Parts: sequence; structure tokens; C-alpha cells
Amino acid sequence: MTRAAEPEWDDATRDLALAHDSVNLCSACGGPAYLCQDPDLEFDWHAPPPTRCHRLTALREAQKGIDSETNPHPDALVWSTRLRAKEV
Repeated sequence: MTRAAEPEWDDATRDLALAHDSVNLCSACGGPAYLCQDPDLEFDWHAPPPTRCHRLTALREAQKGIDSETNPHPDALVWSTRLRAKEV
């Protein structure tokens, strides 16, 4: 017996995805231009304080001492991060 596969996308989801492709994006920030370039919203935007990505901080610390003097072709190194095992 053969069953017809369910479609991956329903009509509403497909239409939303297609509409997303047609949104004009701001060349500066990548957001929807109709929002970020709207003069009426000029003073409505705010930038909350940043939060730190501790994973990227650890990666940058590990990369700090690597350069072409200490390691040929540092751009060819493949980096990874892991959480330390917690002591019980």
C-alpha cells in the first residue's frame, strides 16, 4: 500500500516564506528596509547593552597567540570549543 506524503509546507507557511524572499532588505543592517529606514521610527530604535558570548570569548583567547610566526598558515587551522566537564 502506498501512502501520499504530507507536504512539507502548508499554503500559509509557503506564502510566508515566499514573501520573506521579496522583502527589500537594508544594505546597512540587513533588516527590513521598510522598518529600519522609516523616518517615523527614527527615535523608536534602541540598542540594549550587549551580552557576552563566553564560547566565542574562549575561542578568541585560544587564537590570540597564533600567527604566521608561530604557526604557518593560521587561517588553515580548524577550531572548536567544548564545555568543561563539571565536577560532581
